[in-house]
Amino acid sequence: MEATAMQTQALNNLIHMRTECQKALDQLLTKKDEYRHFDTFHKIVELSQVLIDASAPEMNENIELDLLISRTDSLLNQNVVLLDLYEKF
Repeated sequence: MEATAMQTQALNNLIHMRTECQKALDQLLTKKDEYRHFDTFHKIVELSQVLIDASAPEMNENIELDLLISRTDSLLNQNVVLLDLYEKF
């Protein structure tokens, strides 16, 4: 796979992760009055917002492929942590 195609795929993966994270966060925030006293709720909201911000296309379009892949891996690992928090919550 050529570098441009790999970069496009990495960006698409980030956009997909961002969209799914935003949907989950929006759904969780509909119940914020019920859950606001739970520490885990606040951790999930905070981590979700970090992932959403870091995976914004404008944050990732003009970076080198190696850095983009590294950043994508890091964000996906953080997403795993976030999913684990959701499951426990």
